[in-house]
Amino acid sequence: MPESQSIKIMDEINKTEGEGPVSNSQDQGKKKVDASWKQQVEKEKQGPKTQGEEFTPPEADFKFFITTLALQTSIALGHMANPATGKTEAEPAQAKFLIDTLGMLQEKTTLVRKRLPFWKIYFMSYG
Repeated sequence: MPESQSIKIMDEINKTEGEGPVSNSQDQGKKKVDASWKQQVEKEKQGPKTQGEEFTPPEADFKFFITTLALQTSIALGHMANPATGKTEAEPAQAKFLIDTLGMLQEKTTLVRKRLPFWKIYFMSYG
């Protein structure tokens, strides 16, 4: 592609991005940086959110819930550091409770899957 044609194409691209025309081939080698992302990074570096900003929790999801319980179990077993304290401490009673909770959820969801065909037939016949 001839250099004059590539400059015209770059001019069009830059006009749509609001950066103005490219004047010569030296300007083409320079990187154009969007300043808005820099502002976002600086805001994140400033530390925890201020009181005016609200925490937005993630969408409720069963996989996320199970993953959260598994992560808490790893912390309670002493396999990971507690993010609140930064210390790795085993808490056997808490670990037992979480493991029992995960076991109960596994048992209950297995029962639901086994009984699901019955309920489908029931609701289809009386629906």
